[in-house]
Amino acid sequence: MRLKKEQIQTLADRVLAEIRKEPSIRLKAAEDKIKHKIIELISNDFLKEDKLDEEVKKMMEQYKAQIAAGNMDAQKVFQMIKKQLVKERNLVL
Repeated sequence: MRLKKEQIQTLADRVLAEIRKEPSIRLKAAEDKIKHKIIELISNDFLKEDKLDEEVKKMMEQYKAQIAAGNMDAQKVFQMIKKQLVKERNLVL
């Protein structure tokens, strides 16, 4: 995961603070429950991206020889495959 648990909690605090500032939003649940849900959503998004990255790494195996020979840049191949999968799956990262 890209962020530590404490960083995700801080991010959730900031999201919740921004929600509180919006006068058109009326909270219908306790703030700690909402914060917990925000943390869950953020954590799940990072896990999804981690799984996507692993899938991309597996797909890169087919280009392994070309990358090793210096014919392809591993980072560019990774980004290209990831971008394509994000587009195909209509993901937001």
